[in-house]
Amino acid sequence: MQQASRLGLLVHALHCGDLSLLGEAIVDELVEPCRARLIPGYLDAKAACCEAGALACSISGSGPTTFALAGSRGRAEAMLAILEECFTLAGVPGNGLVDQVGPGARVVSTLLH
Repeated sequence: MQQASRLGLLVHALHCGDLSLLGEAIVDELVEPCRARLIPGYLDAKAACCEAGALACSISGSGPTTFALAGSRGRAEAMLAILEECFTLAGVPGNGLVDQVGPGARVVSTLLH
């Protein structure tokens, strides 16, 4: 039930543009705990990112992609450095990038009706 309520929170956070709520909404209490142990270094990386001020840190889909949400580009670059360091120490190769959310949905064609 808790996970289902997060969907409503996600919609509300996106509608309001509230990054703090968005970070809370993407917490995955069902699947992430199972997948986390399959990604060496993930739990340390998540803890370090959260301690450094990430809005959230999680696993994308079934993995192996992990991500951290940040409120600014500077903070995002710090999160990327933390993720890279933690995974390098765990012997997990990879590459990361800092990106930003796009402008949102828009109409690109006329309605069919």
